Amino acid sequence: MPTFPLVRSRSDYRDRIRLLNHPGTHYLDGTYHRRPHFDEWFARWMVSRFANPSFVARYCPNNEVMLGIGGQDFDEHGGHYEQTPDGGLTLIVPKEGSCTASLVARALTFTKRSNGSKSGRVQPLDRHPRLRKTLSYAVHDDTTGDGRADDFFLRVAHIVKWRYNIPIMVWKADGKLERTIDVDTDEHYAMVGEWVSQALDARYHEPKWGPKNFDILHLSNLMNRNMRKESDWQRWLFKSPAAWLRFGNEAALATQLGHQEAYNAYPTGAEVIKAGPADGKQLQIAYWETASAQAASAARARGADVVLQHYPAGTPLAGGWFISIKKGCLFDLNRLAYLLQLEEQAAASSSRVVTDPFFLATRGPGYLNSPWFLYCGSKPKAEDRADELDAAGVFLFNMSLTEQDTPASKLSVQVVRDHAAFVATNPNFQLESARVMA
Repeated sequence: MPTFPLVRSRSDYRDRIRLLNHPGTHYLDGTYHRRPHFDEWFARWMVSRFANPSFVARYCPNNEVMLGIGGQDFDEHGGHYEQTPDGGLTLIVPKEGSCTASLVARALTFTKRSNGSKSGRVQPLDRHPRLRKTLSYAVHDDTTGDGRADDFFLRVAHIVKWRYNIPIMVWKADGKLERTIDVDTDEHYAMVGEWVSQALDARYHEPKWGPKNFDILHLSNLMNRNMRKESDWQRWLFKSPAAWLRFGNEAALATQLGHQEAYNAYPTGAEVIKAGPADGKQLQIAYWETASAQAASAARARGADVVLQHYPAGTPLAGGWFISIKKGCLFDLNRLAYLLQLEEQAAASSSRVVTDPFFLATRGPGYLNSPWFLYCGSKPKAEDRADELDAAGVFLFNMSLTEQDTPASKLSVQVVRDHAAFVATNPNFQLESARVMA
């Protein structure tokens, strides 16, 4: 695996991680992207519980562990090409089928003991019988984006993303509101992380998975029981299962209400056009200028095949785009990424223009400092360049709350809309010969 330069962002989130498996009292500096996902919080939890001095010495230069970012040991992202400082191009290799949690689990170890023996065999943590199932959930959620399955920790992963959109209300013992913690603050992130950690703590003490669907009620019972087993339970932020449940349910309810509000507003607030090949299905393409976190899913639920969500002025992502497609829709988001990134370079008067479709139509940004990022449902194989285009795009971003340093696109709304209609009308156009539309 090649080594890539350390990459930092001004918007990185940082905290302190207490190591419970380290002699004395030791803390690491943890660094993540903003709004860490479930797999990053799970990785943090494993580092806190299992990291020992040898792990710190090998993976934590300057007493810092970077989780999910930085191009280092625990950053699984890749599968795209970027320009090097000398003007060349290099393949950023993805760690295929991995997420931050699974990479950390391979680097950490535990001692497997049997029959009450004090000695045992040292094994990679990803073989721990109490963690394997949760690790498989983390990989599934991170590589597919599907957190809506029946499995409990996939549900937790989805709630984590919802919770970031909602301020946290802190209540007094008498039931009165004490204060509100705003979104996108370090304190807000820390509370979400504690919520995930508490679920993982409780689950870790369960010898078997119990019911087929490990649900929230079952976890509540575990918390009650394991507050007596967990020697460090006093550090838990949520002192009762009811408080833990309310924190998650607030996010689920607010998201459901937000989705219903957006569902009812569509298509009144949006502009919808139909486009498609002369001999094929006409796709509904919705352009919607809104900051609603539920707008895209609501529009797709109301029949839109392609949603071009543009963030309005005065909002945190003003000028940015979130482009998504309905599952199973015959719209090639890879080709749209190709066209928009060609246009973007022209708008920026780039001195070196990247035109290769295997850069511009594959996962990630297509060139150095591209403001666009294509998210694919399955991660491409780094060793087989010819197959990378086969990884179908699911979302196309310009700006996001996890990467707040990304600039807004220079393209006009009309250019983006025209290109979306062009792709719908010409689904199989040849990338190499495609002309940027005037």
